[in-house]
Amino acid sequence: MVQGRNDDAVENNKEDDNIENDNDEEEKDFDKIEARLQSMLDSAMKSTEMIGKMSEESQKAYVKRLFSFSPLAYFGKPSCLSPLVCARLGWRNAEKDLLVCSSCHAALAIALHPGLSPDSKEKICNVYREKLATYHKSNCPFKVEGKEFLLNHQKEEEEEGIPSYIVDVFPRKSVELVEHPRPSTLLQSRAKQLEERCPAGYKFPKLEVPESERKQVDSPHISLAAQLKTNESAAMLALLGWEPIVEENKKPTDVESPLPLILGCRFCYSRMELTLEKELEQEQQVEQEEATTKSPPAKKAKLSSRHSAPLDAHRHYCPLVCGFPTRFFGPKKAMWKAIVSRLHQEAEEVANIPPPTGEETKMTEEDFNQTVYRINDILDAAIAPLNPRLKAFEDI
Repeated sequence: MVQGRNDDAVENNKEDDNIENDNDEEEKDFDKIEARLQSMLDSAMKSTEMIGKMSEESQKAYVKRLFSFSPLAYFGKPSCLSPLVCARLGWRNAEKDLLVCSSCHAALAIALHPGLSPDSKEKICNVYREKLATYHKSNCPFKVEGKEFLLNHQKEEEEEGIPSYIVDVFPRKSVELVEHPRPSTLLQSRAKQLEERCPAGYKFPKLEVPESERKQVDSPHISLAAQLKTNESAAMLALLGWEPIVEENKKPTDVESPLPLILGCRFCYSRMELTLEKELEQEQQVEQEEATTKSPPAKKAKLSSRHSAPLDAHRHYCPLVCGFPTRFFGPKKAMWKAIVSRLHQEAEEVANIPPPTGEETKMTEEDFNQTVYRINDILDAAIAPLNPRLKAFEDI
């Protein structure tokens, strides 16, 4: 009987030892899993940082390639062969109608004979468009991106907004402005920045905007300036993508001299110099212009020579003035007009009487949230940098 009890005790001790050993093994396994998860997390963090740095470098390189395209060496090309597309797919403009890959140094000549029929021109441009994506050498990183471009770009061309193939080289503020369903808040902020760069006693000059374009800006309910709570010139400049370049906007040493204001576009990286005018000087100039309505055209042109044309100051391929490149021929919708459409929708909502029902309001909020999610998804997918890469814009 005693022997039986001793045997049971021994067995129980063995079971306890086994349980303890099992617990030790589980703890070791848990430690291994925890260490592995931590290692994976550290690797993911390093990868994210590396990708972020690569994205920043990618944007810098893109801007450098884009600057290589000049109207003298690359002109007369349709939208599908725009410098925006060429630069994004790794090409720089080496000489007239000649593109060279910045990575694999492959060369591609793009020339369109002026005597081509529209159908022939379209066919040749489609061939060139495909070559922009695939003509790189086999080990070139742009060859992979080119295949993705051909695959995804066709699906997105029917959508209004910024294409995903180019979002990773565009500053975040540009993406937000194009995609935001209610851009008035963003434009108000930009207009305020412009106003802050205009010292007391000065005014923005009269802007040269075609009357046909100016009429499209104001909604039936409210003017653009009133909607953005600013003056007419600041509202128009903000809408057309112009922002002050901080580093170059310094106070004049001579307060009696006209104050130049350097503006830049985040879409095409063009610059425009705006000469601010003293309030009294501007009023006198307006009176002088009114008094010389019957004067010879040359004299009238001289009076308006200091005025700026914010539409013409963009590069010819800027999406704000000609839309984003597509594979289709024909005119594209300028992005500033797409933004105006949403501004008009905002004004319509505010002026709507009677106010919308709760259900309609809920749907509007859902649409708003979906668009915000789309912006975040685009930015996350492309890992777009938070800050623009041009030094001139870094402090805006």
